[in-house]
Amino acid sequence: MFNPSGSFKNRFGLAMANDFNEKFPGMVNDFTMHFSNDNGGHGDSWADAVYISGVGVGPQNNPLIRGRTIILFDFYLGRQYGNCGMAIISGQTVGHWVQRKGIANWLMKWQIKMMSDMGYTVAIGTTNCNQQIMDRVLAKHGWQEVNNLGFVNRRTKNAIKFWHREIEAPPPA
Repeated sequence: MFNPSGSFKNRFGLAMANDFNEKFPGMVNDFTMHFSNDNGGHGDSWADAVYISGVGVGPQNNPLIRGRTIILFDFYLGRQYGNCGMAIISGQTVGHWVQRKGIANWLMKWQIKMMSDMGYTVAIGTTNCNQQIMDRVLAKHGWQEVNNLGFVNRRTKNAIKFWHREIEAPPPA
């Protein structure tokens, strides 16, 4: 499944698409991956930012989206500017029509693999008071809430939780 040779996009894009189709058969008709490489980075395993989205066809049993292209999931993973050892995970969403099927947990496993391959030492992220499911996903995958860094967003009035996770080094080649 995971092929360490080839470009960053091919290693993760193709492996993720194959894994997604295996774990969620019939749910996706297209898998797109958008990313930008850090030209000053460390070869093809380094990326400055990765945005991945999965797109699929709506299920036949739902007349509102039957046959329509829908976003199944997307997320952003990027470097903390000024600190190349710290990754930021942001914007992870799972489409309303495909929630509660394990996609968020599946994505988190891949995100951790990507951060390891990209050479990050630690990852940070935030959730707001409306994201209890994401809180559970982060905790399940070894993220720790940093209690003294939470805050209330002045613009939205949402309580914000701050999370961090150490990233293991990739296995030797």
